[in-house]
Amino acid sequence: MGMMNSVTDCYRRMEGYIGPERKNVRLCILLSLGATILLYTVPYMGGVLLDRIVDPDISVDLSWALDVCTLILLMVTLWYVAAMHSKSIMVKIALKTSRKMREDMNQKMLRVPVSYMDQMPSGDLSSRFTSDLPMVSALISTDFVGFIVYLTVIAAILVMMFITSPILALVYVLMIPVMLYSSRRLTMESEEDFTLQKEKVADLNSRMSDIIRTHDSIRMENLEEEVLEGFNSSNRDFTKAFISSQIRSGMISPVISIAVNLGYFMTVVVGAVLMVNGMLQVGMFLAFMIYVRNVNSPLLLSSTAHNKMRDEIISLTRVLEVIEAPEEEVGDRQDVEISKGEIIIEDLSFSYIAGKEVLHSVSLNIEPGQITAIVGPTGSGKTTIANLLMGFYKPDSGCLRIDGHDVNTISRRSFSNNVAAVLQDPWVFEGTIRENIVYNREGLTDEQILEVARLTGLDDYVRRLPAGYDTIIGSERKRIPLPQKRMLALTRAFIGNPKIFILDEAVAGLDPITGQRVIQGLKDKVQDCTVIIISHNQALIDQADHIVRLKGGRVVSDT
Repeated sequence: MGMMNSVTDCYRRMEGYIGPERKNVRLCILLSLGATILLYTVPYMGGVLLDRIVDPDISVDLSWALDVCTLILLMVTLWYVAAMHSKSIMVKIALKTSRKMREDMNQKMLRVPVSYMDQMPSGDLSSRFTSDLPMVSALISTDFVGFIVYLTVIAAILVMMFITSPILALVYVLMIPVMLYSSRRLTMESEEDFTLQKEKVADLNSRMSDIIRTHDSIRMENLEEEVLEGFNSSNRDFTKAFISSQIRSGMISPVISIAVNLGYFMTVVVGAVLMVNGMLQVGMFLAFMIYVRNVNSPLLLSSTAHNKMRDEIISLTRVLEVIEAPEEEVGDRQDVEISKGEIIIEDLSFSYIAGKEVLHSVSLNIEPGQITAIVGPTGSGKTTIANLLMGFYKPDSGCLRIDGHDVNTISRRSFSNNVAAVLQDPWVFEGTIRENIVYNREGLTDEQILEVARLTGLDDYVRRLPAGYDTIIGSERKRIPLPQKRMLALTRAFIGNPKIFILDEAVAGLDPITGQRVIQGLKDKVQDCTVIIISHNQALIDQADHIVRLKGGRVVSDT
């Protein structure tokens, strides 16, 4: 019952995906039922034919026997066609559904708030795309329908057993409650193991992703042993969960096999007694034994499908968790005009985790056209202010305004057109360097791109590349060094002519000459813009008109 409730709940949650294919699903079920009826009527007809042949009191009409054989052959052919067509339908439905889910997951990633992404380990999220979605496809295409078909086959065989010999059917059915009870107990115990296994493999993927991303730092800091120890710990946890789930789930098939074979033995003994006493004919006995042997396969397959569905339903739940994740609230956001770039922060408090404030009653006035440097030790809240200024999070209390507009009421379009940010880990996408610079802006000439690229120092690097500005970057095999990524991000920001610049360690990693050139170019380029600099670079800080010092999430100096 619990399994069917889970399947029903998941089907209800997936109805938006399967709904348009409802007619095809019904057709598939009807074809499967029809194929089952056709296939498992054949042994009964064969038993009738055999009884007529071996009965000395009945003369067998050869044409009648040939007609029965022809009918049996036709039924087997129709069963094969119906079964194959049903499977083809479900495979197509599964492909459409998984593709739509993949598209919705990808679009959801663009609509969820930054806070959601911060709470989700990258390895866990990627495993939902690469591991869980294929399992959802298998659930829809084979296991879910297969489970229903196997149950239908079992029911059909039991009906034919009672038609063939009610006494033998009762003897065999006595073993089914024992089998169902045992398999249910094992399945319930393995459910938690499968859930834990998913959690552990996600943690393992996250660790592996971190190791690959920070490989150079690990080697440089000689942290191989510590990293290996942490990975081995996660690997052991996953192995333990995997073994536990496989042991319990692996016991289901042997238990069913024992029950089936015990039932087979009992029916042989009782059937022999019935035939000796003339209560059962040999044809019907052989037909019944065919049903007994045939029911063995769907019973084992249904337990296997049942076991796989447990894991696949967990995967489906993980996929639906992403698809149904809360999106960034856009109802109160609207396009606004940012003409001056004045920033006012009033009594601002914020915490990433409830009860642990990062900012405490911060108040600042940043005048239009000023270069303001926000400095302080690591963890003092500098980057948090930048994140709040860009509307990535909502403050716990207080407010932050740009030209009188609350940041959390400004649309993303207005942010894109008026606010440029160069963060500590700049983003590049798969494409040419030129496309990464231009991004979503149209009408830019090569001269405009070169002018800004020379200003940031990017042009010197690009000219050394064989393909120049047409060099493809963004993929794992086509990465560019972090300093050059920051140059590219600066170029992209400068070329957009925004009203507000947010530079979070934007020149970190650049050589002093290039850094000084960027600083001077910044002053020449943004004379009418508001610039917020978050940096430990003293040369950059000295260029600021306004310096704000933070410590422990509080303003300790505002000059």
